[in-house]
Amino acid sequence: MLTSIRHIANDLITILFPNLCVNCLKSEPFQGEQFCLSCLSKIPFIEDQKAVEASLIGKKSLPKDLSSQFALMYYYKKSISQNILHEIKYKDNPRLAQALGEELARRYLKRWPKDAILVPVPLHPKRRYKRGYNQAKKIAEGISKVTQLPIDDRIIKRVLNNTSQTQKSLEERKELLKDTYAIRKKVNYEKVILVDDVVTTGATISACYNLLKSIDIGEVYLATVAITV
Repeated sequence: MLTSIRHIANDLITILFPNLCVNCLKSEPFQGEQFCLSCLSKIPFIEDQKAVEASLIGKKSLPKDLSSQFALMYYYKKSISQNILHEIKYKDNPRLAQALGEELARRYLKRWPKDAILVPVPLHPKRRYKRGYNQAKKIAEGISKVTQLPIDDRIIKRVLNNTSQTQKSLEERKELLKDTYAIRKKVNYEKVILVDDVVTTGATISACYNLLKSIDIGEVYLATVAITV
């Protein structure tokens, strides 16, 4: 019911305020994008894969032996990058989540591993029902559209519906995530790309990574829209 009401409300907003940038809500979007040219220029895109790796060095919880990492932008509080993440998580904009996945895929088009499976970090069913979709899966759908890599969102399940981790310390996050995820089905994939919307401490990715390794996945990669700095 809540999801249906939210969809109706967003449809009304689209009708009443058509063709406005989702960030500033003032200017027309640029050439089919959801952002105006001014806001597009403010998005803190990450330049290349070396910059991604450098940005992740300080994430103490992140697994050290990820095969490779892909990321689209830096995440800063009270900035357009925070607005973008809030848009796909809390403002019912799955189309933007998929578009971000497409852009992420295009930026690293020649670097994506062949024969890999995209595995979005799961939401708890209650949270997915309330939101209407899993933003990580929508991002994965965008990556898949460009790379043709298949998606399998039934390997890992979220069994605990924890409160937000935003204000938690690193140790608190680790403790919360100990029993948050579980393996739903065993597979014999050689390469898996974990997909999420943002990497903060790396604790979530680490929890999912450990589960994948427990079922003998050979290589695990990371793809994320944003990295906190």
